[in-house]
Amino acid sequence: QDQIIFNTTSTDIGSGIFSQKLLFDGKIVNVNDTQDLFTTFLGNHTFTVIAEDFQGNIATSTVNFRVIVTPESMMNDIQKMYTMGWIIANGAKEELINKLKKIIKEEQKEKECLENKIDKILGEKMLKEIEKRLDKSINNQAYNLLIEDINWLLNN
Repeated sequence: QDQIIFNTTSTDIGSGIFSQKLLFDGKIVNVNDTQDLFTTFLGNHTFTVIAEDFQGNIATSTVNFRVIVTPESMMNDIQKMYTMGWIIANGAKEELINKLKKIIKEEQKEKECLENKIDKILGEKMLKEIEKRLDKSINNQAYNLLIEDINWLLNN
């Protein structure tokens, strides 16, 4: 899934709902607003709904969740960065995707890492490949997001 859609309904059988406030990581959002996961920081997040009825009673509900990256989602990120012009050369895009495919293939062969966690050696090679391409075929936005992705895969 590429986006989070903030959708909730608050009800009160007695006096009815006077107001409802939605918060994503402490910032106000509206019902049906979306959050693009491509630009959302990896890690823990919260979605909170605060509802008040006409009598002044307040109820709060919070959902905690984590945004993670997988080698497969990182391939999608690379494709999106290429489409957006963050990765300039098609060859650079293809090379990064091929390296990730190699990592996935190695992981499947090893069968010792759970949840598609990346092997540290292959991950370090991927980091070097990304760093080598900075300012040559990928821009700073692509570099920063790819580094965040690969470090997440290495450490989670």
